[in-house]
Amino acid sequence: MIGYFPCPYKDETIYSIAARYANHTGALSKNAVLLELFDIQKPMLNEEYLSKIDILVSKINHFSNEYTLHYFLSKHSSSPLYTPFINNKIHNTAVALEFHLKSKKKYKWDVPSKDYLYYCSKCVQQSIDRYGESYWNRVFQVPGVMVCSKHARFLDISQINIVKNPINKFILPIEDVNKLEGNDNTIIEQLIEITSNIEYFFNNEVKKFNFKQLYEKYFEFIKIAGIATPKSTLKSRLGELIISKFNEETLNILNSNPRNNKWLSYLSIERIKHIHPVRHVLLMMTLSESVESFINTSPQYLPFGSGPWVCMNPLSDHYLDKTISEIEVIFNDFSGKFRADFICSCGFTYTLNTGESNPLSINKFSSRVKKKGIVWEREFDKLVNDGITVKELAKKIKQSKNTVQNIIKKGHRYLENEKREKQKQLNVKRKKQEKEDREKWVEIFKDHPNYSRTELHDMYGNLYKRLLVRDKEWLEKNTPVSKRGRSKYSDEIYQKEDLLKLEEARHIFNNWSTYEQQAGNIIKITRNTFYKRLRTDLRNKDNYPLTDSFISSILETVSDYQIRLIHQCMERHYQNVEVKKYELIALTGIRAKILPEIHTYIEKIIREHNEI
Repeated sequence: MIGYFPCPYKDETIYSIAARYANHTGALSKNAVLLELFDIQKPMLNEEYLSKIDILVSKINHFSNEYTLHYFLSKHSSSPLYTPFINNKIHNTAVALEFHLKSKKKYKWDVPSKDYLYYCSKCVQQSIDRYGESYWNRVFQVPGVMVCSKHARFLDISQINIVKNPINKFILPIEDVNKLEGNDNTIIEQLIEITSNIEYFFNNEVKKFNFKQLYEKYFEFIKIAGIATPKSTLKSRLGELIISKFNEETLNILNSNPRNNKWLSYLSIERIKHIHPVRHVLLMMTLSESVESFINTSPQYLPFGSGPWVCMNPLSDHYLDKTISEIEVIFNDFSGKFRADFICSCGFTYTLNTGESNPLSINKFSSRVKKKGIVWEREFDKLVNDGITVKELAKKIKQSKNTVQNIIKKGHRYLENEKREKQKQLNVKRKKQEKEDREKWVEIFKDHPNYSRTELHDMYGNLYKRLLVRDKEWLEKNTPVSKRGRSKYSDEIYQKEDLLKLEEARHIFNNWSTYEQQAGNIIKITRNTFYKRLRTDLRNKDNYPLTDSFISSILETVSDYQIRLIHQCMERHYQNVEVKKYELIALTGIRAKILPEIHTYIEKIIREHNEI
């Protein structure tokens, strides 16, 4: 519990709140503030301190019941933008968000993260005029936000890189700036529009997306845009649609130009979770004008209109009337086209393909009739019994005379029976072919056990394609596993392992003095010495961002290690004994690589020790 805490401003970052706390209390160092607010004993390269918010809350909740973990995540962090796109299976929102942010920073092809703090000079001046001090706005720190939408200007950049060159003090926005330049009004207008759509997540409570449903919603919009077929060109055509919406230079600033970045390849049910939230914003704006419109719209692709549709039964009393209210739209994966079956209550059913809206304009429409129905059959029989001529009947039902004669002789189901017989013969032929293909493929697989599926495809292309189309499930079981997009573990498993390793790493760090007592010496905290106790070298440390970040934060510098050696030597050899500088340096064993600042430090502690 602490005695003072500044009231957070709207959209103020947690880093900024800590910076104002330091200013108001006169704290001399960043480390002292981190320890007091977050119990952080080592400087952390992190502008949000997400995993430590619960500690901060426990120390300040006596000031206001409003101060909760949810309050700081939703009002003072980047959580509102990232959380809707985070795996739902991690229940600790702060931990999940920190893992997500750290994992995003490791990909060069992603939207660039910000190492510097960004601000708007006009916003800063307004803040000073109103509150007497400035602060950092969380929206301006989001990757992809390059402008202030309120003042329609590029953001200013602080000159201190808080990630790569951390300093032992907190900073607040000042007028000494490095401003982004931009001459094209189109670019700044588009960046303002993008920023406004990103701000929608911060100004509204957006629920977590179900990735499968999100993909299906994208695909529905893609169908409406008319670029869903053929599937082989869908993503390239979507890329061109994005470029037609945004200037290429705008997309280059966000590292999201589909012409030189293949991020759209992740637009699938399995991989959509890897798409950066800012790129989701670009997709939503392209397909539905805005994020708000996308979220609040339930798109429905209607390639054949909204109905009702005409009945094409020439023997009914409602011929050409719009009596059909039910259609079945089917997407053919093989042809990449849509078709619809129009089903009337009289039983008459016909088919149209994408682009066909008027059945009367279809050449040889009789081939599109799937079922004639009981009404058609009864009226046909009645006309025959009434003595209508074959020629008149053929004209009335819009069929050939031969067809009419066959129906009279063989019955109404003769065509269906013929089709059924042909299909039966075709199935027998295909089963025989399938058996031969399987036997041949098994033989090939035995002869080339070490070949990849690509090599097998190159050598036996026709056979492979035939099996892929007709016997895909069997082929998958009898072909080398595809290496594309596969990893040993899923993201969920890595996340769970990361949390376990992080807990173990913290335990090791807290017990480091015990290891030193057992060894009888000071042990420098390096990656190698730490990995030795962690029983892993984290070779794939990108998969364990939380653990790697923690280890990075506690590693000792040369000066830290030498200072600990000096204190140990003083305790062991100079209790109530005068210290001489050359003896102390020799006993610590640091003579050859002593740093200049250590010389100054040694002189200081010797002077203090010898005066006692």
